[in-house]
Amino acid sequence: CSPRQALEHSYLSVFEAFFQNVPFSQIQDSALQNFTNASRLAFLEPESTARDLILADALLMQSLLQLASKAYLAGCYNLRKSWKLFEALIQAPHPDSMAKYGAGILYLLLSLLPRSVLPWLKLIGFAPDRELGFKMLKECWADPTSLRCGHAGLVLASACLLQSPSLEPLQPSLDLAEEVLDRALGRYTNSPLFTLLRATWCRRTGCFQEAVTLVQGLTTQFPRASVCHFLLGSLYFVQMQWGPALEAFTTSSHKGTDMPGTVSYCMAQCHAMLHNRSFALELLQQVQIVANPKSPSDKFATSYTDHLLRRPKELSIAPLFGIYRRCDHFALSPEARQKFMTALEEVGEDPAYQSFPLKGLYLLLKGALSILEGNTAEGEAAFLSILKQHAELAATKELSLKYAYYEMGVAAYRKGEVERAKTYFLDGQRLAVNFSGMRSIAARFGIALQQLAVDTPPDLDSDQSELAVAARKVVEEEPQ
Repeated sequence: CSPRQALEHSYLSVFEAFFQNVPFSQIQDSALQNFTNASRLAFLEPESTARDLILADALLMQSLLQLASKAYLAGCYNLRKSWKLFEALIQAPHPDSMAKYGAGILYLLLSLLPRSVLPWLKLIGFAPDRELGFKMLKECWADPTSLRCGHAGLVLASACLLQSPSLEPLQPSLDLAEEVLDRALGRYTNSPLFTLLRATWCRRTGCFQEAVTLVQGLTTQFPRASVCHFLLGSLYFVQMQWGPALEAFTTSSHKGTDMPGTVSYCMAQCHAMLHNRSFALELLQQVQIVANPKSPSDKFATSYTDHLLRRPKELSIAPLFGIYRRCDHFALSPEARQKFMTALEEVGEDPAYQSFPLKGLYLLLKGALSILEGNTAEGEAAFLSILKQHAELAATKELSLKYAYYEMGVAAYRKGEVERAKTYFLDGQRLAVNFSGMRSIAARFGIALQQLAVDTPPDLDSDQSELAVAARKVVEEEPQ
């Protein structure tokens, strides 16, 4: 087959596997092989703009899969080759929209990397620029004749909806996502990926019933896709409809899932809120056994489950904390918000929550709700009560302390007290444990400090250190 056919087949095989409920860990190697074959076929073609577009695209996907597999040297090498091709293509007098798509992806992805890694990637010649990435993707999305038009729309909407919390207003991102999705669902009427993103937009904006209707349609269209049932359960969970949430999570579990630990963890929380506490604890004990070690979501689930098993009293507030941690409390319907407040007050009446450390979680959620309702002074007072217990809470690495520092930093920033905000963020970052997930508290501190242009000392974890070494080696070994 031709290089273009090989490239399109590689993309299609990934999308089909997703909706046939094939775990990514099972297709990762085959997907890498497919994109590698596409790049090899393109490399054998005579040099031309069309050939360079296909080669750059295939190398980009090949490098991302290699980096995901921790093949850092090969990944950095191919990423650099891809970037060099895209860089030459977008500097042409009339750059192709596919070139803009690839370059836009690279600019956007680099802007999401940890700050500590960026100096090393700059050695390869990269410079993160989120706004330029968005600009190029928008230009590709505006060209309906481009083969990557739909891909650009998916990336734009995903970047807007799945971004980690930041200090910037969320509404512009939601508005851009809405604009893209309205056009996309008119252009690609049966696209399940755009439908999923539309449901995510509804979740972020509080349009709960529309989100449920969309995801229910996907469960009918793709009955084997457990991820659709999991998303349906998540929607009910956010609205604290524990019975329907449990039913959807159970269905997801029965159909097989790439994150069995997370599903069991969510089922346990539903049982806890339905007053089946003993069974909830039994389910939590199974999380470590069934968890997928390759799943980032399961990594967090097992970590927090171990914590809950050591402190079972915290199970009463864990579902509410989960809603807060994922920032879903911002879009709660009035009815759901009242349920949240009622459940929180019930927890607060438990004698165990009258003293720290459990009192810290109660005060954190109480303060977040107060801020949401415009009672800023009351919210800050709750957060400061947590910070006053710094020594005790830091000794046991309590999450409430880390989130309280973040909330106080945000509150200071909104008042225009930038230096005070930096202090809170830096103090909190020193405590933060890098849980997996874009919405982890460590990611929030990093993004906030990056937005405030605060230089922090490199503190690379093992994977980032390997990536840094690989980046340096690629540059040192490249022929001059």
